[in-house]
Amino acid sequence: MAFKISRSTRGGDVAAFDQLVKRYDAKLLRIAQNVTHNPEDAEEAVQEAFFKAYQKLEQFHGHATFSTWLVRIALNESFMKLRKRRGDSGAINRQQCSFRQRQHETPV
Repeated sequence: MAFKISRSTRGGDVAAFDQLVKRYDAKLLRIAQNVTHNPEDAEEAVQEAFFKAYQKLEQFHGHATFSTWLVRIALNESFMKLRKRRGDSGAINRQQCSFRQRQHETPV
């Protein structure tokens, strides 16, 4: 069923892709929330996953089920959100440490 809808979408049927979004949105959101532990990041990851899936539909050849392919994209996007968040918090932590060190230095 999903494979037929994905083929229709490749043919330019946007309504068919809308069916895929409705079918998998809740599942992908649950998966993304389990990975990111952040509702906003999860929603963004799912949005990006659907966007990338739409862009890359021609790369889906049916070797796996469509849902497996879509879940993998959503997982990748969720992991990207985690990496970005860790990178940002790491920068903040370095700035805080640097600031604390300057506070404890004696003026010259």
